[in-house]
Amino acid sequence: MPVNQLTNFSGEENESQTIGHFELICQYDSSQSGNLVNGTLVAIESLSSSTSPILIKKATTSPDFYMLGVVVNAPTGGVAPGGAVEVLTHGVVQCLFDANNTTAGHLALQSSTTAGCLTDSSTATLGKTMGTILQSVTISSGTALVWVLVGKM
Repeated sequence: MPVNQLTNFSGEENESQTIGHFELICQYDSSQSGNLVNGTLVAIESLSSSTSPILIKKATTSPDFYMLGVVVNAPTGGVAPGGAVEVLTHGVVQCLFDANNTTAGHLALQSSTTAGCLTDSSTATLGKTMGTILQSVTISSGTALVWVLVGKM
């Protein structure tokens, strides 16, 4: 079931293309820098006894078990630190990938080179696997949006 009605099927004008359930509204930690854009992989911050509310940040390049999901429905320019972020945890969505080609059927893992991105792998890695890649894409440099069936494994 679609999350919202798309009027622009190319996903432009900030209409992210998503099909899924289990979306959360989270607060982006105000001490972080840079905006969160559609497709960014985010993680829950480590908690302490005084942490309230639970905050999120861009996933780092160090593997951990804190990955939460992918940013969806962000406004043009992204969500600034301190803002509310919609995060898809299970479903089909376009995710940011680092400068490695993707192969449909491979797995989407937390990138070890680009924060907030995923990377292609033919094998699962505990705590780093975010879902199954649905699209083969050549990415020679920078980042690119790639369709993924998201569901942390």
